[in-house]
Amino acid sequence: MTDKIKQLSSQVANQISAGEVIERPASVVKELVENSLDADSTRIYVEVKDGGKKMIRVQDNGSGIKGEDLELAFSRYATSKIDNINDLYSLRSLGFRGEALSSIASVSEVKAVSRHKDSPGGYKLVIKGSKIKEKSPAPSKIGTEITVSDLFYNTPARFKYMKTTTTEFGHISKIITGEALAFPEVKFTLEHDNNTVLQTPGSGKLKDVIRSIYGRELTDNLHEIDFADEYITVRGFIAHPDYNRSSRIYEKFFVNRRVAANNMLSSAVEKAYGGLLARNKYPIVFLNISLNPILVDVNVHPAKKEVKFSRSKVIKNVIKKGIEKKLKKIVSAPQINIQNSSLADDNQEDRPENKKVKLDFENTEKASEFNKKNQDQNDLDDHEDRKYGIREEDDLYYGTDIKENRGSGSGGQSSDITAAESEYSSKDQKTMISSGIFPITDSDKQKKPQFRKVLGQIEDTYIIIEAVSGIYIIDQHAAEERIIFEKLNKKYNNGNISTQPLLVPVNMELTPEEIEILNKYDSELKELGFKFEDFGTQSIIVREVPVIIKKRSDQEVVKELIDYLLEHGQTMSPAEMISEIITYMSCRTAIKAGEKIKPVEQKRITEQLFAAENPYRCPHGRPAVLLLDDDKLAREFERK
Repeated sequence: MTDKIKQLSSQVANQISAGEVIERPASVVKELVENSLDADSTRIYVEVKDGGKKMIRVQDNGSGIKGEDLELAFSRYATSKIDNINDLYSLRSLGFRGEALSSIASVSEVKAVSRHKDSPGGYKLVIKGSKIKEKSPAPSKIGTEITVSDLFYNTPARFKYMKTTTTEFGHISKIITGEALAFPEVKFTLEHDNNTVLQTPGSGKLKDVIRSIYGRELTDNLHEIDFADEYITVRGFIAHPDYNRSSRIYEKFFVNRRVAANNMLSSAVEKAYGGLLARNKYPIVFLNISLNPILVDVNVHPAKKEVKFSRSKVIKNVIKKGIEKKLKKIVSAPQINIQNSSLADDNQEDRPENKKVKLDFENTEKASEFNKKNQDQNDLDDHEDRKYGIREEDDLYYGTDIKENRGSGSGGQSSDITAAESEYSSKDQKTMISSGIFPITDSDKQKKPQFRKVLGQIEDTYIIIEAVSGIYIIDQHAAEERIIFEKLNKKYNNGNISTQPLLVPVNMELTPEEIEILNKYDSELKELGFKFEDFGTQSIIVREVPVIIKKRSDQEVVKELIDYLLEHGQTMSPAEMISEIITYMSCRTAIKAGEKIKPVEQKRITEQLFAAENPYRCPHGRPAVLLLDDDKLAREFERK
């Protein structure tokens, strides 16, 4: 790659064209920062105002642009990074299409000042709506500074759909965080409305960058990983299984130094941790994956957010085995070896019928506990895989931006059966009937269930009830989730959610993105009983929490809540978010599957569930009650 900017031929341009790549302020930041990285910058300063809606400035100390090339750089399909279509198969740069600067200049006012490393002086160019307003020599240090103002001034419809300042800055912060992790040798500074919110050391050590972004606690729980096999090298850090999060947002992948989204990578990591994490918990990993560029395609998404692999099965297996090997060293006991004698080869391991695995433990006393935990996770994986659309197509995995509309974890439903509930019910109805277990029908819902006595608990998960019309089987987690959900909704609507001050306030180190999301929903969180205070630039103090979560670690609950808001909160209204948080809190505080409960608790859950407005389903749409009808049971035993 040379630093000479040139116009691509129409043949090449047509094959790589992505269309419009500027969706929001974060898109501008991403394109400008990647240009700075491609120019071998070691310092990158990013300044934004009003979440980037008012102004974005990116300044670097890279190789710069020659005066005669500056105007050409803002032409469509002008780039110094590729010459022909074959160069796409050996990409070493982050950018390559030559569309970004042209697209930015078409919807904003841009001022670019640059001095090439071989030039005695700099050059300035001002463009608005693709029209050149000024072109002249200008004093400048070696490097480039680009300022973007009045974004979408000439496209009102697009400007209208920009979100709040907090939301837009959250997206920008996520971009800078990712690039800083991919390039630890570059010193990044991010400033928002005259406040420095992020600064990395540029030491070249990934762990130093992680510490500057995520804080000491997370960094101290990381273990270095470095292995190679076949044609792939993996370096980075993984966290001890005991230190985890409640969403996938802390699974960070970089493919050939490009921030990457790909479901196969997440699947490989989570399978390596299989049996070591509780249900609804996800690992923390920072993995740099290096492989031959011909094996990865980044030209599959307009904003290059996703990557597509060839030979994905081999890559997945290498990552999974490498992490498993490391985990055996850092996890003291029990040691877990995942086996599945029914698998002819590793290519079958993702199939739902092969999800049940056999675990061998050195510590046999905990075998039952971990076996149950692993099966719960496998069941959840089956359900979530269907919701997320994770699938294998021939020899390629396709990464996607996951749309959060899943049946487990999204919630916020009313007492009516939702589309998610109907989908879950219809898929499993035949299986339940063939087993002699029947879903609650519409006619059943006309009357409240009536029970005679609680018979007991099985599998430490289900409560068995003798009823007037047969036998009810209650899922204890789904049942209590429904109970808590309705109680919290009622308390919130009446404005009387109880809170408790913490005897010892909890101090938490957060990323800029996490702090912004808490600020965005500050009033809603206060209404639900959470009280936070700023404590320095990257810390908060938690002073009060809702009484309902008193059984849980305060810090753990707040971490889970932040993870949830980051995943779901960017596109929701405050009212929707209130409902989401109530559903989330209900799930997290309810009795779990696999938890032994006393007869008095079994009776309490049964009585409170049958008194609920909708006792038949949890807020996520999963069944809470199944019925073994007397007549149908008699027919099965040929008594009728």
